[in-house]
Amino acid sequence: GYVEVEGPGYSGITINTYPYCDPSLARDAFTQYDTRIHHSYVHDVNGEGLYLGPSHYHEEVSPTSISAGCPEGFQEAALRDVEVHHNLIEDTGRDGIQVGAAIEGVRIYNNVVRRYAQLGDWGHTGGIQLNPGTVGHVFNNHIDATGLETFDNAFQVAGGVDGPTYLYNNIIVSSEVPFLKLNRMGNPQSPIHLLNNTFILNAETSSTLSIACNEDVEQAFFVSNNIFTRYAYVGTFIYANDAGQAYSKIVDQHHANCPINGVVYSNGPDGDQEVPGNLYLQSPQDLALANIAAGDYHLLAGSPAIGAGVDLSTVMTEDFDGASRPAGPFDMGAYTYIEDYLGCSDTTLYRDTDADGYGDVDDAISACAALEGYVASSGDCCDDDAEAYPGNALSFTHANACGSYDYDCDGEETMDQPNVGACHDTVSFGAPGECDIIASGWLAAGSESNQSAPPPGCGQPGLLVTSCGFDVLYEPMIEQNIYVCRPYWDEVYQSCR
Repeated sequence: GYVEVEGPGYSGITINTYPYCDPSLARDAFTQYDTRIHHSYVHDVNGEGLYLGPSHYHEEVSPTSISAGCPEGFQEAALRDVEVHHNLIEDTGRDGIQVGAAIEGVRIYNNVVRRYAQLGDWGHTGGIQLNPGTVGHVFNNHIDATGLETFDNAFQVAGGVDGPTYLYNNIIVSSEVPFLKLNRMGNPQSPIHLLNNTFILNAETSSTLSIACNEDVEQAFFVSNNIFTRYAYVGTFIYANDAGQAYSKIVDQHHANCPINGVVYSNGPDGDQEVPGNLYLQSPQDLALANIAAGDYHLLAGSPAIGAGVDLSTVMTEDFDGASRPAGPFDMGAYTYIEDYLGCSDTTLYRDTDADGYGDVDDAISACAALEGYVASSGDCCDDDAEAYPGNALSFTHANACGSYDYDCDGEETMDQPNVGACHDTVSFGAPGECDIIASGWLAAGSESNQSAPPPGCGQPGLLVTSCGFDVLYEPMIEQNIYVCRPYWDEVYQSCR
């Protein structure tokens, strides 16, 4: 512990034993005990950040035996009592942390892994990879793929046969597929538990779970109290029908051998892939988290995650920070709710979808600090249209996104011009008299036009009086011009607010 390892070498820290052609290093003769890696900084390496244990525990003969000229060879040995904690792993070509053949006493916790698997080598794309044989507890880790330009899995789990695996209280950011289960190993005695994790994913391409099931052996999965947000699809996208409905999957064709919470999932509409007992919200703004932009995913008052989970105190009693989880239904995600977390009093905030500064009174939460996507002012009558908000003085000839012409949110569609226009009603002889607009508005029905009775409705066309002028007629009987004042008009559309 307490070391720094910088590349560009292959792996940062490697502790494993392969048998090659040496029977004293084979599974029946050798076990690696008490592996401890802690408080170390590994960065800018071409392979794995931490490479602990061999990688082929599921095979009858280690590939190293074959490559060394011993085709009848030996099985790879196991590890017991492995602890990996409080390490910072950044910028690795392959997996951030890889642990294989660790069959007992495994605890991987309080590690931070960033920008891993940069080479994009298939099978080596895990933030934390549990290679064949490894079972145990993986908790309170922060795995962040922000800035990664290659495919990744925050957790890549190959499976074991010596007991359950628990992954809980972890924070996963910007991963493509945050949990990938491979079908290398597994049995009914080795279920996998994915519990109380917070998954803030990659909105453009990510899905939530991908499970490859063993063709011959059943292995149960338990998925509860997780938060999934900013995902593109719940499952791996398969196709979209003519109506645009996406179909996906979270388990492969051997799904009968991978029940999740006792339910078998198969291909279907994407929404049907959601596992009950978890919180799925594509928009992080709906979660009422402390500060998403700054990477603070604590729950604030009003979060739908509060009290929404099940009691998992037989697995854990604390959250990511070490705060005690209260008895009864758990809060979902890696953090439990802490009242006055930000040190201020709660106030009511309103969802402002259109970012016009006013929120929807029917979509409110209580929080003690500014939240992205929420504002303190309510009264927005159409929160899908930034041109509609209380006090707007502008008028429009088109309806807003809600189909209304109420742009100032006063409950009415107020016409800009509700009146009938008029000019001086004068007829003069010999010389023109007064001929000005005496009332602004629309041309009266039947006044030298075929228009219907004014005013036209919001967004409808009409003839608006724009000026007045004379028609000049010569009357030979009196040998004088007759001047008749009359309106002139343009066709325009009624604007409203």
